[in-house]
Amino acid sequence: MKYFIPLFFALLYAVTIEAQKNEKDFNHKLILGKWISMDDKNYQLEVTDSTFIEHYEDDNPDIFKYELKGQKLYKTEPDGTVYEYVIMSLSNDILVLQYLPRGNLLSFKRKNTQKH
Repeated sequence: MKYFIPLFFALLYAVTIEAQKNEKDFNHKLILGKWISMDDKNYQLEVTDSTFIEHYEDDNPDIFKYELKGQKLYKTEPDGTVYEYVIMSLSNDILVLQYLPRGNLLSFKRKNTQKH
């Protein structure tokens, strides 16, 4: 038991250092662009420098302001309602968001905008 507290703090320190390292290496510019849900091809996102736009089929898009803080994304509705996500994975081709507090995962692949 006497080793538990120092071991706990050592583990907490290691996790904090790793999170800070990941945050520094995180390239927020990768989120910009158009994304298609891997679970429902009718659900699409478009992320610009200032807006987070959700499209579903031919419905009118939902447009939000958003802010990135580290690996967290905060999406704000016009009425001020804020939704919080953790960016679990972000690459040139894949975006995975975890909706907080429920923990739902939203997986997207980048929409290919090149014409063949």
